[in-house]
Amino acid sequence: MTAAEFDEDSNRWTIATSAGDVVEADILVSAVGQLSRPAMPDIKGRESFLGASFHSAEWDHSVDLADKRVA
Repeated sequence: MTAAEFDEDSNRWTIATSAGDVVEADILVSAVGQLSRPAMPDIKGRESFLGASFHSAEWDHSVDLADKRVA
């Protein structure tokens, strides 16, 4: 998204993208912030854990979580 403008008359957003597309929408959710800078929790023993470890903001889809306990 490179620009967004709300039209009071139509109650719709006009959104421009970096690809040059223009999209209209009823709702615009600004999803910036929290996950842009992942912070790993301070869990005792995390540094010695030998299993897969990643933040949800940097999801590793190659890890099979079937029958796993996840924290």
